[in-house]
Amino acid sequence: MLKHLVDIMIRALGWGTGILIMSVCFISFIVWEIKHHPKQFRITVFLIVIILFVFLNKS
Repeated sequence: MLKHLVDIMIRALGWGTGILIMSVCFISFIVWEIKHHPKQFRITVFLIVIILFVFLNKS
């Protein structure tokens, strides 16, 4: 579902804009995580790195 949504967003906006919006979403999510769950933050970063690695490998 999420991947399908991302694909649609990238097709609609083009690669540059799609990646920019995703980066902004990730950064705001990370900031929110630091404020609300400092202890879980390491796990979250680890998951985000894995997701980004997989996403970049597929593209």
